[in-house]
Amino acid sequence: MQPKDPIPLNRKAIVIYRIDCHCGRANYVGGTGQRVCTRMHEHELAVRRKDKLSLLAAHASSPGHDFEFGSVRILGQSDDRISRLLQEVWHSTAESINRHIDLSAAYQALCEQINGTDEGHARQR
Repeated sequence: MQPKDPIPLNRKAIVIYRIDCHCGRANYVGGTGQRVCTRMHEHELAVRRKDKLSLLAAHASSPGHDFEFGSVRILGQSDDRISRLLQEVWHSTAESINRHIDLSAAYQALCEQINGTDEGHARQR
């Protein structure tokens, strides 16, 4: 590896990421200060152990619902934990199974306008 070579995806840290479910209707958006490979390993262990506190494990407990830990997508990067949390909220949609703070209506409208979509951020509860 040369000094200017790009960092491999699984070695990146302080990122916001998305994991898709094989069902095609759910995803998990999260942020971590750890390396991506470390965090994915933790998620895999939680699913394998059927961890009751893990939303990924809860979703994966249904037949046909497996997450693609090997094809994680990096959505953003930030050194600051609060910034990562805000980006996690920004990238979460109605299909996201993670717990997060809902955006206010004004920010939802802004997000929809910027992303060019009217789906997503307004969750039905």
